[in-house]
Amino acid sequence: STDNSLAVLNSFNDERLKVFSKENEGAYKTWRFGVEKATGDYIVFVDSDDGVIPSVFTRINEISEEKEYDFIQFGWYNSYPDGKKTVGNIGEGVKEGGYEGERLEELKRTLLYSFDFNYLRFCRWARVFKADVLKRLLPKLIEKIRMYEDNCVTVPFISEVNSAYLDNAPYYVYRYSRADSVTNALKNEEFYGDCKKLNEFFEENAAALSLAKETLDAQYFITNICTYLRFLKSGDYAAVKRAENDERFQELLVVAQKSGLNKRNATITKLFYKRKYKALRLLQRANEVMKKLRRKG
Repeated sequence: STDNSLAVLNSFNDERLKVFSKENEGAYKTWRFGVEKATGDYIVFVDSDDGVIPSVFTRINEISEEKEYDFIQFGWYNSYPDGKKTVGNIGEGVKEGGYEGERLEELKRTLLYSFDFNYLRFCRWARVFKADVLKRLLPKLIEKIRMYEDNCVTVPFISEVNSAYLDNAPYYVYRYSRADSVTNALKNEEFYGDCKKLNEFFEENAAALSLAKETLDAQYFITNICTYLRFLKSGDYAAVKRAENDERFQELLVVAQKSGLNKRNATITKLFYKRKYKALRLLQRANEVMKKLRRKG
């Protein structure tokens, strides 16, 4: 860090707090370093600009006393620059409580096989990872990536777990639409490069990471359409048209339209399939306006 964060951390006199300092190699390598150093039973990620509701740790203890689940999922607050907040969770119809056996497999299918492209489904935050499972998985993961780094860990992790607990109560505070975030700072070509890099890594290591074909297809579709939508938002129509030469993506556009997408994603996918890029850009702008109006309301 280039500010005085290290000095502030070192000022705390609390034996439970362990402070490590390392050269800046980006968020992905930094949190991997943190996982390697962690000694507790569970790992919680908090991005540098986000926060948590303090009672989350009490809640984690309550849940783990019931059973030492491999994976715990909470809801979250979306905190916007204008001071407004909205509540988010992993999706409607997903029931709270413990998951094991066939119920867990059904949850995995919901999380991993769905073509609905809400990138928040794959974020590290608002989740609690069993440390031994994550540490065992870590050496198998890609060494360096900037975009879709959360998918890189959460998708294989969820594929591996034997138990999970869902609590939709918002315990995490996600700072939304930060102009200097990694997502916004990356150039389109870097974004596209990491998209390809992740999917190639998943394909090559599917067996070692316990990734089903359905998971690979869903991830390929989601990461690619999110990348192309980013191109569209920036007005780079030439980059968007790369999708037309991607045979697998074109095939998955057809599959996605039959997969029961939510209304918003179904409309976007249909317009993308028909190559109505200008209409799609108008829809993006309309959605941006509606989001602002809902927050003001």
